[in-house]
Amino acid sequence: MLMALPSDSPLGPSALDLKAKVYAQQGMYAAAEACWRDALALAPGNQAFEDALSVMVEDRRYPFRLRVAVAIMASAITSGVLLLAAFAVLRWRGWIGK
Repeated sequence: MLMALPSDSPLGPSALDLKAKVYAQQGMYAAAEACWRDALALAPGNQAFEDALSVMVEDRRYPFRLRVAVAIMASAITSGVLLLAAFAVLRWRGWIGK
């Protein structure tokens, strides 16, 4: 119902926030960003709107899959380094053969 309103219909900041959330969930990030910017124009300094906008902009800059891939790579590298260090210590102590 909210999406069926004419584009020139005046909406309050809360309605714009809701509309932005719906747009963001549907992957329509440009429309969501525009709604949050309009909401901020009507309610300057609203921390919730600013946070939502900054998170969305950050997510668009660094897509979720890229962040997951980086986290997995970092985890794999860390695990490999720890295994090598453990192997070196065990070998140095003489607990495993040379």
